[in-house]
Amino acid sequence: NNPTNKSILQNNDEHVRMPTYEQRVKFAVNQLLNKSQFQFEPIDLEMAARSFVKKLFMSYKYQPKQLVRLNEILLVKSGQRSNLVQTSLGEDYGLGQVFNGKIKIQVVDGDHRSFLEGNNGFQVASILNEYLLCCF
Repeated sequence: NNPTNKSILQNNDEHVRMPTYEQRVKFAVNQLLNKSQFQFEPIDLEMAARSFVKKLFMSYKYQPKQLVRLNEILLVKSGQRSNLVQTSLGEDYGLGQVFNGKIKIQVVDGDHRSFLEGNNGFQVASILNEYLLCCF
């Protein structure tokens, strides 16, 4: 077992057991401040954390009245699949439920973080650039 992953999982367990939302936000902000290689203002991280949670709830509860009408959409996703994606979102991350056009899927190596780093990040940028030059 990777000790870093074990530490993250232990912190997540501690985070989930906290009785209030406020405590969970403060805990997450402190974890980010202590473990990040970047320096952030705590108030900025708190605002970002709260905004992120609100956006997650909005996307979870969103039920479109009609499908989005476009000819095609591009989904660039990581090659490593999580259980959430496999069990509930599907191959197209649920886009087929809200979109009526063709869904073009490009897969890049890595997980949901590393597929945006290093050479994988360059590959994502290249895919997006090619798509935009081709289609717009």
